[in-house]
Amino acid sequence: MTHTVLLLQTGASKNTRTYFDYESTPEMVEGVCRLYEQGVRLAQPGQTHIEYDVADLYRFVDQLPDCGVLTYDTEARMYRPHNKQWLKEQCYRHLKAKAK
Repeated sequence: MTHTVLLLQTGASKNTRTYFDYESTPEMVEGVCRLYEQGVRLAQPGQTHIEYDVADLYRFVDQLPDCGVLTYDTEARMYRPHNKQWLKEQCYRHLKAKAK
């Protein structure tokens, strides 16, 4: 379990920058899934059941103007930065483990 911070910019304006604070990386990935699901609900308000796969999450992450993740390294006592590709790898691992 490592403290994880998700930094995102959801639109072209810098005013859309925000962050989310999680107790662990898996919890952060669940948060990304919820953000994607919220976007689908806003785009398709009548849809009651949402199904998606990892490729849909990849597209969601790729379309974000800016996105990064910081994970706390307890040994170094510092936060380590990660990019979109790392986030997508974490999404893949998490969803793969959930599917088993």
